Amino acid sequence: MRIFFLVLFNLILICNVFAEDKVYTNKDLDKYEYSSGTIYRDSVQNNTNTINYNDLVKQSGSVSSSNYNYWCNTGSTYQKRVDRARDRAAKALETLSETESKVFLTNKGGRRLFSDKKDSSIVSAERELKVAQNELSSAEHDLTELNDSSRKANIPAGWLRCQR
Repeated sequence: MRIFFLVLFNLILICNVFAEDKVYTNKDLDKYEYSSGTIYRDSVQNNTNTINYNDLVKQSGSVSSSNYNYWCNTGSTYQKRVDRARDRAAKALETLSETESKVFLTNKGGRRLFSDKKDSSIVSAERELKVAQNELSSAEHDLTELNDSSRKANIPAGWLRCQR
């Protein structure tokens, strides 16, 4: 078995020695446009033409204040929904913990706690926690989709947080 691994290791080393390594230079990277929202490249050939996003807005006039207001309001709405869902999930978890503690104390050390049947108050608290967690994951998913759509529309990330 030791010989097998030794042969396999040598084979891997030999394959890596003869493989060509790709070295990326600045010329290779300049083939791609930057769309982070702060810097845009005008052309691949002329790398000195970098434009600030605010200058681009002034030149094109394509991004208006109403567009900013839309993204700000939408981002705030989605973030508030996520915050409310987090609060609800935290309260549901706290309620479940308190309910389990009460049931444990009323059952005199938990003698009936290990039976197959759960207390109805624990079942309802678990159900509420599951609903709250589903709501939270849905709200976070919607916020992620909003972030993706704004990124694809070349909207600065700060606009969703109402930052210019």
